[in-house]
Amino acid sequence: MAVRSAGRAGGPKGGAVSFRTAEPAPVVLLRGAEDYLASRALDRIKAALREKHSELEYARMDVSEAVVGELSTLASPSLFGSPG
Repeated sequence: MAVRSAGRAGGPKGGAVSFRTAEPAPVVLLRGAEDYLASRALDRIKAALREKHSELEYARMDVSEAVVGELSTLASPSLFGSPG
């Protein structure tokens, strides 16, 4: 299980970070054979973001089932002023 975030200095294995040290970044790629480890990394990142922005919304999308425009809709800022 590797967590890799954009813009971070390379760690072990060319930028891979343990799920125990995963933290928010502009882009986070969760990759690996163990869904449990990926979900722990995701939980850690979401908790860190909620500490700063309690009203933050979270959306998950399966790219194999995505429709045109779905990503841009999910990523666009809210009309009601929540952090985007």
